[in-house]
Formats: sequence, structure tokens, C-alpha cells
Amino acid sequence: MRTKLLPATKHLAKHSVCGLPIAPSKLLVRDWARDARASSYNEFRSNRARQKHVLRLISAVIVGTIISQPVSAQQYPIRLDLHEKAGLTYYLVATGIETTMTEVTASGQLLNKATDNVTVEIMANVTVVEAANGWATRKRFTILSSKVSRGNRTSAILPDGIEVIALIQNGQTVYEVNNQLIDEETAVLLRTVIGLHLVNVGDDEMYGTSTPRRIGQTWPVNSDAVKKLLKDIGAEGGKLEVTGRGILERVENDHVYVRSSVNVKDVLLPIRPELTTESGEIQTELWGRFPVLNDDITREHNGTIRISRFASGVDPHGKKAMMHVVYESRDHYEIRPVQKT
Repeated sequence: MRTKLLPATKHLAKHSVCGLPIAPSKLLVRDWARDARASSYNEFRSNRARQKHVLRLISAVIVGTIISQPVSAQQYPIRLDLHEKAGLTYYLVATGIETTMTEVTASGQLLNKATDNVTVEIMANVTVVEAANGWATRKRFTILSSKVSRGNRTSAILPDGIEVIALIQNGQTVYEVNNQLIDEETAVLLRTVIGLHLVNVGDDEMYGTSTPRRIGQTWPVNSDAVKKLLKDIGAEGGKLEVTGRGILERVENDHVYVRSSVNVKDVLLPIRPELTTESGEIQTELWGRFPVLNDDITREHNGTIRISRFASGVDPHGKKAMMHVVYESRDHYEIRPVQKT
């Protein structure tokens, strides 16, 4: 520390050795000491203020860490499937978009190409009439609105206000209105958005995880569940190279935001019985928000599926022909408590 010189001290500086005063008077010594104490006190106060500021910053960091750590470290259950039981009611908004592209080639030449696009939208109040093992086996839909779009044409599927019963017969969903089965063309459209669960694998088993996760954590998809599902839908074999991961992206308003994907290479899915299945590939993705609380049914689900299949046969001229079918599907649905009128 460099001490500030008082006027008297400046005067004595002329009578010093190596800058030290020679025999200063008691008064001058007292003045120098007082000045030194004042300077030291001022510096101490300055240092003390800096220390307080640093301590406040450190305290803020510590408190922030203590407060935020439990949030970031908290684990959340991942429940993607709605547990259905008799008497459950909810409001449903659902959209399904399907595109099927078919190409037939022989000797490197394109013989035929066709594309079919369909979009189905529906809003309904839903009641689970019967259920087993957490899945509805019979539902009642009160249709609030419904429409189908093909190209530039849009039309209603069913009249507003009509009640439709969905049930399972011979391994597929069928629909009744006034105890009468509806026509198959309408049933095909309804299966796009309000089909019942028919396979032995759900989203929880395939895309989810039974272990609670923290935000940002990932998990591998269940390859055994994927292979089980492929067997259920008629896969004939192949190496079945399954890859994919899920991630908990964030948590808001007691809902987890999850994204998960499954890819399968070298899967043999038949196109037609008379054709020889050559190869196939499946790409799927699921994302949306799902409730943390058990008694909360609100959720929003989005999904995409792309299935590419190759098969071979013989054309009318006896030459080998290849058929390539690409099926793409996008679905979106939201479930909320029934709207009160």
C-alpha cells in the first residue's frame, strides 16, 4: 500500500535516508499514523463492499442451484397409451392422412404408376362401453363433424349427431348404426381415425419406457416389441434390423413432451399373395404431450409411418416384373374432457 503524504511529511522527505524520515516529531508521527489508519480503513471498506457483492453473487448461484437442481433432476413417468375402461368418456379431435404410391416395372421400364391420397377428419364425443386389459373392445361415438377429402373433393362421412358403435369382429374394427353394419367403404375411412386396438403391442411397449426419465434423457426402443408387432401384422421374415430411440424433451403443465422413432430394415411384408416378397423397410415416429398424473386424460398425439415394399412376379409376357408400394401415413389426435353444452 502506498501512503499518501501530508504536507508536513513532504517537508521531512528532504531530510530522509532511503525515503524514511529522520527523527520526526511525535506530532508528525501521529499525523502519519492517523493518515495511514484512515487510508487502511477506506481500503478495508472498499474491500468489504467488494466481498459483500461477491458473496451476494455466490449466494444467488447457490440458491439458484438448490432451487433448480430438483427440477432438472426430477424424474417423470412416461405413459403414452390411454388406459381405457368401461364408462370412460372424452372429446376427440382426430385427423388421418394416407398416401399410397404403386409402381410396376419390367426390364427397367415403367409399366404402371398410381397414387391415392385421402384425408379423414372427425370430431366426436366418445364413451367406452366395454374394455379388456386396458383397451376398449366396444365404443360409442357421437359424431359432431366428419369429412373426407380426395384431391379437390370434400364430403361428409356421416351426418352430424349420429351415434356409431365400434366393435371388434373377426380381428378387425366394424361399425354399427342403429344395430346395422355400415358399408365397407365408410368403415375403411373410419378405421383411419377411430379404429380399435387390435394388436398385442401398444405405444408404451414399443416407443416408451417403464423407467421414469429426466428431461433430456433418452432410451432405446423395445426391439422385441417391434418384432412382435411385425409378426402380428403379417411380416414373413427378414433380418429385422430394428433401431430407434426416445427422448423426454420437456415438461410443461403436468405433461411430458416425448419424441420417439423406430426404424426397421430388411423386413418382408407381403403385398399380394401371388407375388414374391423381395424386401421392405419401415420408418415411424411418434411425438406429442402426455399427462404425468394418472387421473388426467388430456393428451396430444402425432405420428408418421412410411412403409416401403418390393415384390416380384411375372407380367403377361412372361417377363419378371417388380412392384414397389410406398405407404405413408400421418395422424394427429387430441383427447380432452367432454365439452359441456
